[in-house]
This record gives sequence, structure tokens and C-alpha cells, in this order.
Amino acid sequence: MLMAGRGVQVAPDGLIVTTGSQQALDLIGKTMIDPGDAVIVEAPTGRVRGMRQPRA
Repeated sequence: MLMAGRGVQVAPDGLIVTTGSQQALDLIGKTMIDPGDAVIVEAPTGRVRGMRQPRA
């Protein structure tokens, strides 16, 4: 395993597997960014604008 080869120890419940970078960014946004928080990005994309949708 790549992480084990680098000496990184992570329990299985400490990992989240996504189907791609867009899903990972979406999950990060939903869990770590609250409404009204400032987010700085280099070049806004459609996905970043999509993250502005209110959470249910």
C-alpha cells in the first residue's frame, strides 16, 4: 500500500473513498464549510459555484 510504504498508519474508519476529485471536494465543502464562510480559490469553476447551494 502506498500509505503503509510511507509509514502512515490509518485505521479503516479514518478513510473516505470517493469516486473522484469532484466528489471529494463536494464532501469537504459540505462537512467543513459553513454558510457565510469565506472560501478563496485560484480560479472559480462551475463546481465551486455549485457549492454555494444551501444544505438540506
